[in-house]
Amino acid sequence: MRVIYLRDELGIFIGGIGGQGAILAGNIIGRIVVEYRGLYATMEAAYTSQTMGGPSKAEVKISKVPIVYPFLERIDYLVALHMWPLKSEKVLSLLSNDSVIIYNSDVLQERPKGAPGKEIIGIPMTSIANDVNNPRAVNMVALGVLTKYIGDFISLEDIERLLKELFNEKIAESNIRALRAGYAYKI
Repeated sequence: MRVIYLRDELGIFIGGIGGQGAILAGNIIGRIVVEYRGLYATMEAAYTSQTMGGPSKAEVKISKVPIVYPFLERIDYLVALHMWPLKSEKVLSLLSNDSVIIYNSDVLQERPKGAPGKEIIGIPMTSIANDVNNPRAVNMVALGVLTKYIGDFISLEDIERLLKELFNEKIAESNIRALRAGYAYKI
């Protein structure tokens, strides 16, 4: 499990539904690579007008060099907190045989069909979040798993530090438990 070095850029797509924290996870990755690692990053976020339950996404591009075109042209890592990204023609068209797909097996019980990728990994993200008594931390579980792959760009320590800056102690610690549980999950 090592980071994919295609050119000087890395594309990450995190898709879920409102309330799962896809956009927060994307913001965390972007802030860490820019503020802590001195790299370049862009993020496109989208969500529906629904407060909870509508599709949401964060598309993060990380680069060693200044970014000319800010939108994803390929997805190296797809993190599906919900099933919709794996059913989206647009998302699937940005995947390649080198892509890594990490999906929430609690919402999509069978392995995605027709999605290219060198690794397609089902993780019971919702169950893990529930096990650490933080059912809203599916995004932190996913971020913990993703960190195993993109550890050259972000670390658990970086994420924990940023969570402590963003949230009060109780919320930060609850999210850190979920983050560590995702990272510790055996793939």
